[in-house]
Amino acid sequence: MLKYFQRSKMMNKRTMWSLSVLCLILCSIISVQAQESLRMAVVSDIHLKPAEQTAEARLLAVLADSLQRLRTDVLLVTGDMAHDGDEATHRRMAEWLGALHRSGMRVFVIPGNHDINNPNVRSLSTSDPTVSSVTPHQFEQIYAPFGPAMAVSRDTASLSYLAPLGSGLFLLALDGCIYDDGTYHSDGRLKPETLQWMQAAVRRITSTGGHVVAVLHHGVVDHFPLQNLLLPAYLIANHTEVQHELSSLGIRCVFTGHFHALDVARAGDLYDVETPTLSHYPCAFRLVEYDAQKQILTGSTHYPEVRPGYQEELHHQMLQTLPTLLTRQLMARKTQLAAFVDIEAEVLETATEQDWQKWGKLFETEMAPTLSQLLILHFRGDEWRQDETAMKRLLTEAMMSAVSNFMLPEQRTVLMERLLQSSHYKKIEQLLHRYLADDTPDADFTVSLR
Repeated sequence: MLKYFQRSKMMNKRTMWSLSVLCLILCSIISVQAQESLRMAVVSDIHLKPAEQTAEARLLAVLADSLQRLRTDVLLVTGDMAHDGDEATHRRMAEWLGALHRSGMRVFVIPGNHDINNPNVRSLSTSDPTVSSVTPHQFEQIYAPFGPAMAVSRDTASLSYLAPLGSGLFLLALDGCIYDDGTYHSDGRLKPETLQWMQAAVRRITSTGGHVVAVLHHGVVDHFPLQNLLLPAYLIANHTEVQHELSSLGIRCVFTGHFHALDVARAGDLYDVETPTLSHYPCAFRLVEYDAQKQILTGSTHYPEVRPGYQEELHHQMLQTLPTLLTRQLMARKTQLAAFVDIEAEVLETATEQDWQKWGKLFETEMAPTLSQLLILHFRGDEWRQDETAMKRLLTEAMMSAVSNFMLPEQRTVLMERLLQSSHYKKIEQLLHRYLADDTPDADFTVSLR
């Protein structure tokens, strides 16, 4: 008899919890009649530094002013709030978000790869041994008011949650960061348990007529050709599975960050809307209007101006630093890149470490600057507007300049002819065409949730 009452009591608790969630869902859906639109801002990769810096303080002040002036209802932050992941910086960020929250703005955050168990914090501990990176539990406590406390469902295997945004729209906040082993990872994945939780949580919403958008720090759809081959850490590890799961649940839009670019990529009916960083070029955030009657998202891009010429400064800095970073990334994936352009494996096997150092330096000085210009087009967005013929000429000249270091002047004309006819060049030419042929609008976009 006692067991019966205990079981009955437990069932009553579950029933009451289910009814509470259902009431919250229905209230949010009914609110469509009272609020026919919702204005959301999406911010990503703020990378706030531990030390107080005038430029950063000014940027946050300008950003807050822009969000208030635009009458933003909801702010979504897609991770990497604190560059080194230390507790003091996270608390500074939480204070800034708290001020927006107190002004009436609802704020929702998810962690990025810099935010939890970040070993970079060790460089700070030399002057202050008490400095440490936050744990998942600490992150959850610091940012509790900004999403978790408003959740109607939470994942026990990660910091993922589901929360109402208003106007019948719900937010699926997915935590795909890897930190369980206590070490830093740039790459990410969604656990099987999280995917199972996601399916059940989203279906409870959609079965009652609600709509869901998702946020995730890592990308879900390839944003440019060969991204998964050359820079896989910027996509969630099981991204094709995640694409399928999101699409099958009727989710049409996921807001992402991590790669710091202004880009929209599409896989079937699923749009991956990537928001750039606020710490580097092009320093922008997105404003997204949700029309509840038409069930349409309309996005625009805004550029907070810290001071006159700020964007130009950031652009110049990227031109200076990107060639070295790009060379490092591509040299780390040289085997995969060589396989793509059909370079024989024997060439790689016979090359010495000294050869690779020499080729890497040559690549950095001769080719990386041109490739960096092409990549910056992607960071800025809408690269399809560029003249493909002019871009191909720049790339060909850079390739010739690099190869000519091994040739006598009189051999260069013959070499040029052979290069242009080679299968290696044809592959690169096709790749450039695919890169510039991406005509999905990046700065301004429209996504139907139906």
